[in-house]
Amino acid sequence: FYLHYEAPEEEQNFAMVMEMLRAGSIEDEEEETDEDVVPEIKVGETWTVDGLWKITINSVTETEERDSYNDRENPEAVYIVDYTYENLGYKDEYSKGLGFDLDGVYSQIVDSDKEMGYHYYISNLNSVEPVPIGARKTVQTAIGVNHKGTFFILYERDIEDGEDEDEYNTKVYKAKFICEVKE
Repeated sequence: FYLHYEAPEEEQNFAMVMEMLRAGSIEDEEEETDEDVVPEIKVGETWTVDGLWKITINSVTETEERDSYNDRENPEAVYIVDYTYENLGYKDEYSKGLGFDLDGVYSQIVDSDKEMGYHYYISNLNSVEPVPIGARKTVQTAIGVNHKGTFFILYERDIEDGEDEDEYNTKVYKAKFICEVKE
């Protein structure tokens, strides 16, 4: 419209059309933001999400214990991950607080050879349960891997951040927990 009706005659040309297209274009590549950076958390370090939670992996130890009823899985190694989570302000309408499950639906376990690891059942571990705001809990989970050595847990969780019921705004929180295994 501008070129045909409003631009001076000397600007009504192909070069001006190309300049206007270039100036109005949107780059395909997006800049990396802080939200794209996934923090790497090592044993003994704490991942804090202000106003929601903090979590610390206290230790990672190998165990010889196996589930005698499990004939499907035969991991090369089983590790007990001991960790503490604290509810700094997380609440939703479905639960009684924050439950932080490092081997559940929000997590992916990758072993030392980049093969997927998995939850491995061992009885008598202190299990995850929801904790109210201001409380914390130390729990253990067993991880089975097909290749011994340091593994990592990718954790990704979407949290609704809007107060308005009509808007479904979510924010994604991610961390990579490096579970170093001392040989």
